[in-house]
Amino acid sequence: MTDLDFADDVVLIDSDVKRLQELTTSVEQEASKVGLCANSNKCRFMVSGGWEGSADIYASGATIEKVENFCYLGSYISTTGNCDQEVNVQISWHFLKTRQITEDQENQFASENKAL
Repeated sequence: MTDLDFADDVVLIDSDVKRLQELTTSVEQEASKVGLCANSNKCRFMVSGGWEGSADIYASGATIEKVENFCYLGSYISTTGNCDQEVNVQISWHFLKTRQITEDQENQFASENKAL
């Protein structure tokens, strides 16, 4: 597997920097055939486990930013495989959702008691 695609979000995967650059260039060339282009300001790359050679990847003539973690389709991915950020996001989301439900129930109860 060399890529994951969802709508206009694409993840390219390779264990070699040269092959990843070739894959990136190939995607850019194919996209240009239908009038699309990579926005290098929105592109990121992450190295997990290290690789030989230069760690620079280019898209649209610009160097893509190297990051230690990023969010893809709502899930946080880290170079170390650490899932702390993902867990914290999920806990926060569930806490806020539970709080919203509780407030809605309290408001509904208060409205019903005012009517009496």
